[in-house]
Amino acid sequence: VRTQLARDLPALDLAHLAGRVSWRHEGAERSLSTRALAFAERDGVAIEPTNLDVRYVIGSDGSVASGRVASSRIELRPLSQLAAQLPLPANLRVDLARHAPQGTLTDIDYPWQGTFAAPVSFRAQAAFAGLGTKAVDAWPGFSGVSGRFDATQAAGTIQVASRNAGVTMPNVFAEPIALDSVNGRVRWERAAGELGIRFDDLQYANAHAAGTAQGTWKSSRKGPGEVDFTARLTRADVKQVHRYLPLVMGAETRAWLRDSLVAGVVDDARLTLKGDLSRFPFPDGKSG
Repeated sequence: VRTQLARDLPALDLAHLAGRVSWRHEGAERSLSTRALAFAERDGVAIEPTNLDVRYVIGSDGSVASGRVASSRIELRPLSQLAAQLPLPANLRVDLARHAPQGTLTDIDYPWQGTFAAPVSFRAQAAFAGLGTKAVDAWPGFSGVSGRFDATQAAGTIQVASRNAGVTMPNVFAEPIALDSVNGRVRWERAAGELGIRFDDLQYANAHAAGTAQGTWKSSRKGPGEVDFTARLTRADVKQVHRYLPLVMGAETRAWLRDSLVAGVVDDARLTLKGDLSRFPFPDGKSG
């Protein structure tokens, strides 16, 4: 099957297509539903059987005024791979290409007010498994994350219970951080163009360390941001410390610690880091 879903989009060349699609138009309301819709391109990209419900209302000016999207299950990687050929809002297509999401979403519910491309308000809820994205701008990248999220245009919460996960923060750490397990809650808030993240009762373990952490990080237009962070290590390999030090400590300091700390184990350590990271290591003793 070869089809083009919009005049300005590349064609889909499908090796397989199955399922049911229904469309309804009643007054200002529009709805699209799929049941067990599945297809596969000839190059191997495939969408597994999916139930999807899309409803929206057209306003008096002819644009979308509100709507709702719900689905039992969506695989993000093939959606991202096929974004250029699907009739999606231009900004969503760009975001999918930039963030390259992967993983599975279930129990999805997304009501919004305003246009889909630029909603005035929204609420997004879903469970997720194996979730991952690239690091983009101030947003960290991550992989292998499972849990549940609840987000609006201004703030959100993620409850995490994951194994074999990873975090990438290229503006803060030189290397990705691999985690054998991580559990806890992460909250974020956007205000005045800045991003704030709070970690609550975070429990983590990997080959180098295990412990708990809590704290906050706030982005800054002029630097790596401000942090108020407390961590306790119940196990740590001293010779791996250099991997977890922020970039603001400098490459020479991190290299010296890598070469100098050749052995050692910590079984009870506490760390407090507070202040503007651009001023680290706070030589005046007052700014952090």
